[in-house]
Amino acid sequence: GLLKFLGANNLAIGLVKLLGIKEWFYPNIYTNTLFVNICNYAPIICETNLKYITDGDPTVNDREILRIYLGHFPGGLSVQTLDHELQMYQAQRFQYFDYGKKENLEKYGTETPPEIPVKKINGMPIAMFVGNSDLLGDVKDIQWLKEQLGTNVIHYKEYDYGCATFYIGKDMSYLDDLVNVMRPYSGI
Repeated sequence: GLLKFLGANNLAIGLVKLLGIKEWFYPNIYTNTLFVNICNYAPIICETNLKYITDGDPTVNDREILRIYLGHFPGGLSVQTLDHELQMYQAQRFQYFDYGKKENLEKYGTETPPEIPVKKINGMPIAMFVGNSDLLGDVKDIQWLKEQLGTNVIHYKEYDYGCATFYIGKDMSYLDDLVNVMRPYSGI
């Protein structure tokens, strides 16, 4: 997907940072109008973008709901968040943000950022709803996370979904599973 393409080198993120851009797709009149018009008049363009960015199979998504959703899109994305995702992709490890050797020494006491200690999470019930065509959270990585979380995982299920399908899918029956998982914690 797009993350793999961008992760191949630091050219794109370096250019964005060089230009002083701090937020990607900041919501404003121009970006909102652009997304609304493109998705209303040429929805195939929006669906194709989903196919390469978030959803390997956008046919499971509801085109009308996609139009409504993208009418309120974009919500903005911090460039630092994108940079962190790319750092982890390149390092092939789940780590804290890499500020560079000097600042890492100040913040972490090491030249490289430490791994995020997921195994130390204890006593936190976690439900995992996984899209098997999600390009942002691939099943292999989610399996690794599930192993790290151990007995904290109280529910795990894979769906024929991409990332966006969880909120714009034709089949939203996963919500039944969500309600059943949440019921014991609701006090009802």
